[in-house]
Amino acid sequence: MVASANPPGLGAPLAVQHLVRSTGPPELASVLEACLVAQWTATPLAGESVGLGGFYKYPAALRPSAARELLRILPAGTLLDPFCGSGGSLLEALVTGRRAVGNDASPLALFVALHQTHRPGVERVDRMRRRAREVASEVRAQRKAAFAAAETAAEAAAQAAAEAEARGELAPAARPRARGGRQLQWQALAAAVRSAEAEEAEAYGAGTAAGQAPTPLWFCLASAMQRAEFDKTEPPSLLVQTVDAYCDAVLRLSSAAPLALPPPVLLHSDARSLQPSALPWGLVDAVLTSPPYPGVYDYLSLAREERTRLAMKGLPGRSRKTRGVRSAGGGTETGPTLMGLEQVLYMSNY
Repeated sequence: MVASANPPGLGAPLAVQHLVRSTGPPELASVLEACLVAQWTATPLAGESVGLGGFYKYPAALRPSAARELLRILPAGTLLDPFCGSGGSLLEALVTGRRAVGNDASPLALFVALHQTHRPGVERVDRMRRRAREVASEVRAQRKAAFAAAETAAEAAAQAAAEAEARGELAPAARPRARGGRQLQWQALAAAVRSAEAEEAEAYGAGTAAGQAPTPLWFCLASAMQRAEFDKTEPPSLLVQTVDAYCDAVLRLSSAAPLALPPPVLLHSDARSLQPSALPWGLVDAVLTSPPYPGVYDYLSLAREERTRLAMKGLPGRSRKTRGVRSAGGGTETGPTLMGLEQVLYMSNY
């Protein structure tokens, strides 16, 4: 089998041919071949746009289309992914009507997996779109006001300099003009998103029904910042575009996955110490995973960079309840819901 391929997330397809040769039982070998082609094909495959696989670029992520090929030969019921990463297998488990349990030692992986398998209702999605536009408008207004204030100050300084020169005095140093750098705009967006999420948490607090949570604006902000490395759209507009794309994807996922299915349960632990007692539904029916590549990818540095990117300093302690992600080494939090970025990254003490 020959396939033109390129690792996902690296831009336009490269002129590279991968030759896949297999041995063994044909019914298994053909599935593994299809999985490899799906994992390394650059262009989206049929059905790839159902959910959020790859929405956030996470290293060595298992594409949902690759997981789909393997699930064809695995039994139904409950699926366990002990190295779930960004949740590609969990996403496909939902679409195929399976209960899913994901485990990972990286809080950043759990943050991504949690949001990429989120299935909010239409009302929550509409509210999130409105919130994103409010945040963008707020930041644009702040930037406009800052420019206006700086221009006024510059004009006043120029007038003072002219008057001083007329009197034969030393003119005061000119004030620098206002700058609206992209980094400053991202900082303003982060502050506005933090405020919006706090209001959402108050509106949808502890009494929220299972599966509901404050809108994942932080996740979209992180994804938008990733996209900003290649997309030079102004930050407020890029955030709105990212939120719209996210909302469209979660609605497609909600339509494709059976409504009766519970959201995936995510466990935060080292897979080597994962015990059956930590699994919410007892024994599982199938295991599907893509093990980590510690010699190739530096997962810890990636999480640290993401923390720095979003300017997360002085984070709150773990005393705040973090539902949705459970600690597999002890007590658990019941009731699935989304976890804030501060709590997710704080769990690793990065």
